[in-house]
Amino acid sequence: SSIASQKDKMISNENETKDLDKTDEKDEECFSPSEVEATSSFMTALICSTLGWHDKALNYLKKFGFTHRVHPNIWETACGRKSYKNENNLCDENSRSKLLFQPKRFSSKSNENSEMGSGILPPTLYQKLCDSFAPSSPYWKESNYDNRGYYSYFLDLNDDVKTSPSNVIEDAIVNHLLPLVEEELPSNTDGKKIVGAEWWVHTRPIRANLGHQLHFDTDEAILAQEGLVTHPISSSVLYLTGDDNSANNCSKKHPAGSTIVFNQTPESEEVAKNAWISQARDNSYMIFPGDMLHGVLPCPGRQNEKDNTSDDSGEVPPDNQPHRLTFMVGFWTRRVPDKMKERPLYGPCGMLPPATDEHSWVQNIAKGYKKKGGFKGEGRMPATCMKLPQVAPAWEYIGCEDSNTKNDDTSKCQSDELNIEPELFPPKSLDHRFFVHNAPKCFSDSLYDKDECF
Repeated sequence: SSIASQKDKMISNENETKDLDKTDEKDEECFSPSEVEATSSFMTALICSTLGWHDKALNYLKKFGFTHRVHPNIWETACGRKSYKNENNLCDENSRSKLLFQPKRFSSKSNENSEMGSGILPPTLYQKLCDSFAPSSPYWKESNYDNRGYYSYFLDLNDDVKTSPSNVIEDAIVNHLLPLVEEELPSNTDGKKIVGAEWWVHTRPIRANLGHQLHFDTDEAILAQEGLVTHPISSSVLYLTGDDNSANNCSKKHPAGSTIVFNQTPESEEVAKNAWISQARDNSYMIFPGDMLHGVLPCPGRQNEKDNTSDDSGEVPPDNQPHRLTFMVGFWTRRVPDKMKERPLYGPCGMLPPATDEHSWVQNIAKGYKKKGGFKGEGRMPATCMKLPQVAPAWEYIGCEDSNTKNDDTSKCQSDELNIEPELFPPKSLDHRFFVHNAPKCFSDSLYDKDECF
């Protein structure tokens, strides 16, 4: 019986070994050694760049054959390690260049670091908007945010909406954000007027996110249907939470990733020479021309500090993690849905879902607003237009080092033009275009990427 038992054990062990071999074979089919190395190398380069270890990052970036990376000065300024001083921080009406208008941020006329309630939105409206899209609010689950591609909502800015906003979104856009944008638009817009607002929201845990990829805001429907690249006349970001200057809910400041706006459009034949940096400030509002390349860099947050929301192990429960919560609005001079063949409920420029129990977040944003007569909201807050830090150069060339392979143009190498196969390929899910090849063409090409997200 003991021999039979040993035999059974041997057979069992052989079967387990075969099962493990099959598992290993499946794993090899899913993840090749090169893919594993690519992921680890790319993440190391990204983390090193975020922490300011740019020379170390370069060693890993070379494996991918990248020719350009966001310049280290951009990373340093965006993450607050390098200060930016301007003799006059106020916007200068006479400083407009060939741009439609200069990217800028609006804050309260009082000190930017003053207490809660001194931002662009009045206190009650600001709190209502923060509550509507808080990480624990039903919006994120009901819209399936984590598993859905890009989606937004289109608001017609007609007389009814302007005179009687029916929810907190319409109130914030019509009475507080739209006037600031209209005041900044120059008179030479060929008589075009803003007729609609496309809005969407993003939330990211401050200490566990990779930023947001560099992209252009565009009309995805007409791009897919006719191949036309169009943009809102103005793009904008309302920073709701993340910086926490107000000490609201948390006693410590949690810096969120900065928005980077490059002086670069899909038509640009060269990479941007400069970029504007907008560090998140709660209840502040940043606007920029809608055809500009932009995104969000990751930020390491406060290091060597124990958060007062963490437990004894130092881990922060998901519900208590500080989030970078932003409300984006693209202002259009044409009604985008008019050219859409289909308008899915949760898709680009979609309709607001019905106020049912299935979409309870729609019910929540309408609380306090009457169907007729609107909601008697708070008046506009006095605002100051602030210059954004402008950093140059915006990109660093990191192509071939051999001087014998360089052309007269120092930003190009013969090896770049030969399309030499790189050692590794960047993992698509992690590639936010902070490190690129074939710039600036790669950015205009990205508009036709089906997996593009905004």
